[in-house]
Amino acid sequence: MPSGPERRRPHLDHIGNAKGKLTAVADDSPDRELPLAVAMSSSAVVAALAAGDDPVQTIAAATAPLVVQAAAAVRARWVKNSTQALQVAADHMGVGLDILLERSTAYDERLKLMARVIEASARSTVTEKIDALGRVLALGLSANGDTAEALLLASGLAVLEAPHIEVLGYLAEHPLPTGDFIPDTHPGTPGWQVGILGEAIPALGNVMDALLAVLSGQGLIRDATGTSYAATPGPATWVVAPLGERCLLMLDPRRES
Repeated sequence: MPSGPERRRPHLDHIGNAKGKLTAVADDSPDRELPLAVAMSSSAVVAALAAGDDPVQTIAAATAPLVVQAAAAVRARWVKNSTQALQVAADHMGVGLDILLERSTAYDERLKLMARVIEASARSTVTEKIDALGRVLALGLSANGDTAEALLLASGLAVLEAPHIEVLGYLAEHPLPTGDFIPDTHPGTPGWQVGILGEAIPALGNVMDALLAVLSGQGLIRDATGTSYAATPGPATWVVAPLGERCLLMLDPRRES
């Protein structure tokens, strides 16, 4: 395995919140549950929150209390994450949660966007992604916002976990292989072959195929094979797509400067 340039570890360590510290919704506030109810008809996660007791009844009586406690903990985390995303959107728009909800439910596309943001943020294990989804919601609800683009961004962000973000950020910072990472075959290809990218990010080498498949499936990266004069037919070579760049910008607004 070649010893290439020092690899930059995940961007998560230095991705910041452009709005600073958020003001959390009080635990006893009715607004805490309202966003979930609004999107119930569209979101699988939110629908699960309102599920009845049937699944519990199928579990042995000895384990049911533990399952109920675990479900309650998961539900609390879902509520906390989704509320954070909505609060970020409200902060960016300079409105309260009541106005945010009013604007979100005014049109079907906006309601769909809100449901997608709630579901993606509820499931997220990456704090920066929760804030990014809030910024996407604000973008889609703004006066001149593009709801269709916001829906695509929300879908793209929904699939990103820390390893995906690391790979996407690495491709953005290193558009072309350099030094020992330039392939011996097809040296003029304008992107990264999966095996060579795995060598550049060895900690993720064993799962690089899966990571690139997810990123490609959401249109966050694209195969650049054959897009330059020097390129010849061969293995796929991956570069960041415009939608991927937009997702990275939502994750870290400082990239724009």
